[in-house]
Amino acid sequence: MKHRALTIFKYLSKKRAQDVLDNGKIGFTRVSHLNDPYESDFRTLLEISIEDIPNNVKDQYDISEDTAKLTHWKQLKEEFVVFCGSRIDDSVLMWSHYADNHKGVVIGFGETASFMGEPYFGKYDEEIVRNERGEIAPYSKTAIVQYSLIKPILKLGMPTIEPLRWKSACWSYEEEIRVVKHLPSSREDDFEGGILEPFENEHIFVILFGARFTQDEIGRWYYRYSQRYPNARFGQMKLCDDDYRLKRQPIISNNYSSPYIKEAH
Repeated sequence: MKHRALTIFKYLSKKRAQDVLDNGKIGFTRVSHLNDPYESDFRTLLEISIEDIPNNVKDQYDISEDTAKLTHWKQLKEEFVVFCGSRIDDSVLMWSHYADNHKGVVIGFGETASFMGEPYFGKYDEEIVRNERGEIAPYSKTAIVQYSLIKPILKLGMPTIEPLRWKSACWSYEEEIRVVKHLPSSREDDFEGGILEPFENEHIFVILFGARFTQDEIGRWYYRYSQRYPNARFGQMKLCDDDYRLKRQPIISNNYSSPYIKEAH
């Protein structure tokens, strides 16, 4: 069966979107600067009764080892940065919260963009490995976020980044996809709480304007970016007449009176 290419959508304010498109770089945020106060929170085997421990784990149950695992995570998590995207481009809430009340932009990246990582599934053999000097090899993983009403249990032997794959069910409307990268200790932050990673122009496939973008603004942005990002499909989100949804309307140059769009062709 042919693999269907995935587009990862990033909701941005107008100013932030312009920075991304002008500079060809996207932001990754440190765990401590993410907006969810429960970020990377989890339970360990220490926090559940012995009866709840699976039989195949019970024989290895070691309080000191489990305590070390918990301590290790608290020390390690700040060595990683996270890109947060979504599988959907039409969330009314996300346009309101992350795209400046529908005055912002959504950029759609292809799954082969350079900042993307290898797929991560939470398997035991996907643990982070350090060498004899304590250094982590190049590490970049892409995961579909899982949602739950209760915190996940970080079991013995589970990959250290597993808590970053889980969020409260109240966030499920985001349909989030994350890219987690190791941040070398020698690298300084590019902005408060994070770094910028480059991407290739050809890996932007979608540029969507919010419902509150004016026609003149759309014309200026189209003229500015349509040649730089040749694979991008431009569109604007429109409010539906009969229900509380958004629908994407493609931008076709001859549908607009803006001189900027005419000049671009």
